[in-house]
Amino acid sequence: KVDERQIARKRAIVSSMTPEERENPDLLNPSRRRRIAAGSGNTFVEVNKFIKDFNQAKQLMQGVMSGDMNKMMKQMGINPNNLPKNMSNMGGMDMSALEGMMGQGGMPDMSGLGGAGMPDMSQMFGGGLKGKIGEFAMKQSMKRMANKMKKAKKKRK
Repeated sequence: KVDERQIARKRAIVSSMTPEERENPDLLNPSRRRRIAAGSGNTFVEVNKFIKDFNQAKQLMQGVMSGDMNKMMKQMGINPNNLPKNMSNMGGMDMSALEGMMGQGGMPDMSGLGGAGMPDMSQMFGGGLKGKIGEFAMKQSMKRMANKMKKAKKKRK
């Protein structure tokens, strides 16, 4: 279960950033991170961890988009051979249904995939990726992924 106070702290961090910094957290130098920490009521270490978690989620989404799941999991220190057997069923997933949901922005309603071969991922990786990625960071990554999918769809037309 996600602690609402932790989400509020993450929101405070993001609210303390400029739109450019939100789009590209790599712009944040140590001095700026200290000011964000002070302005959001967090410590410098918490801000750094949040940015690290965000970048990990971003890499995860980029790996998903590139289709190179094995390479991505190895980079995260996960042995793809130890995954549940039903992961191979994901190849039959209806990507057009996923694109349709993602085109509306925000977190998608995954119920639309129904029987599309999507396994129960709640227990994958022992209940979460190393160190639990913050819900907010994951939402931001999903929004970016949705935007990339929209752009790719427009290019195909």
